[in-house]
Amino acid sequence: MATTYNSAVLDFRRFGYLAYVYSGTRLELEVLQSRAGFYVGTVRDDMPCSRESNEYYLSNEAALEAMVKDTWTQKVAP
Repeated sequence: MATTYNSAVLDFRRFGYLAYVYSGTRLELEVLQSRAGFYVGTVRDDMPCSRESNEYYLSNEAALEAMVKDTWTQKVAP
């Protein structure tokens, strides 16, 4: 799943798809934490912007491993 962004390919396994669709910004994916657990998401202005993964993980390490190994699944809507 990639789209054109200023003549460059936007890789949605590196950048947040929902963050791009709903805020028009290209934000890098990172591991975030909520009360439900750890997840793959994006941050904007030091605040969570989007939860990109369907999954929640029990630890930061498990979420990071899912990100690195590309085993998480992309949410299609907020």
